[in-house]
Amino acid sequence: MKIGAIAVIGLLMLTGCSGGMSKSTEFGIKTCAQVGVLDQFMQEKNNTVDYQVMLQDIYDSANEAVAYDPDKFGQLALLVNRMKDSIARGDRKVLLDLVAVEGECKNLGYL
Repeated sequence: MKIGAIAVIGLLMLTGCSGGMSKSTEFGIKTCAQVGVLDQFMQEKNNTVDYQVMLQDIYDSANEAVAYDPDKFGQLALLVNRMKDSIARGDRKVLLDLVAVEGECKNLGYL
């Protein structure tokens, strides 16, 4: 899954440069690719990753996506921000929040 997400980010950069993708889609794909990588790192219990930086990138991308297209990415941004709140509170349901974000990414066709 890690390699797939990296490939998606690479494709995203190439497509974004050619002008063939909307900004909202670009940020939506970026958010979902990062969520996939986060999930993989968490499953591996990777201790070398700076999770705070990764999470901040996910939040920023989701909020950018919803700023460009609130109808399409409103649910994604809502779920990402719920996950952020769960992490800040130390809530054990953060894994359920992550699953919900992944589900929305699947609904959007990005995961």
